[in-house]
Parts: sequence; structure tokens; C-alpha cells
Amino acid sequence: MVQLSCEPCIDRTSYKLKAVLHGSSDDPFWQKLNASAHQSALDMRVNLELELYEPGGYNEDRMARDIKSTLNSDNIPDALIVTIPSVVVADAVKYVSEHGVPVFGLNSGYDAASGRGGVVDGGNVL
Repeated sequence: MVQLSCEPCIDRTSYKLKAVLHGSSDDPFWQKLNASAHQSALDMRVNLELELYEPGGYNEDRMARDIKSTLNSDNIPDALIVTIPSVVVADAVKYVSEHGVPVFGLNSGYDAASGRGGVVDGGNVL
């Protein structure tokens, strides 16, 4: 009988992911995404920093600052997960990417996903 194991081949416990999303903590869509992301991080044994904006707390300038602030930390994440709801945020994403942080985008709309008006780095949509 073959025994399968769920033990990871790679020790991922030191991996740190940070997510900066334009979602609000009172929105059911973002609440579900937040819960799913945290559960996925537990399942994959990675560290995830993700806090949704409080109701009415999101604005593009604040989000851009939050994205750029990842570079000012002593604990720069191994990857950044973002939404890109505006050009201001896209500029911040590009800035962080140019400083060596891998960036993954989600729920950013057709323009960003297709690369038209979005951030594209080395052929990869961010």
C-alpha cells in the first residue's frame, strides 16, 4: 500500500507574503477573499500579512503609500499581492517591482489584466 504525505518538500515557514488590496472590511466579497487568503496561507505554511481597509478608509494615495512602505521595512516581503484600481496605485506597484519585490495582481480589471493601461514587467502582468 502506498502512503501519501502532505508534508511539504520545501520549508515555506520563513516565506512572507504581503497583500495590499483596495477592499473594505465591511464588503462581503472582500471578507470572503480575506478568509480564503488566510486559510490558503495556513495550508501552504507561509506567513501572510493582509488587512483590509476599514469602511471608508481606502483611497488611492493611501494605498500607494502602503505599497511603497513595504520597501521601508526591515522585513521586506518575499512577494507582494495587490489589486491595481488606479494609475496612482499602478505607479507604486511598478516602483516596488523595480526594487526587486515580486508582485502578483488580482481583481484588477480588464485593462490591468490585458496589459493595456496596466503594469507590465518583463512580459508579466503585475
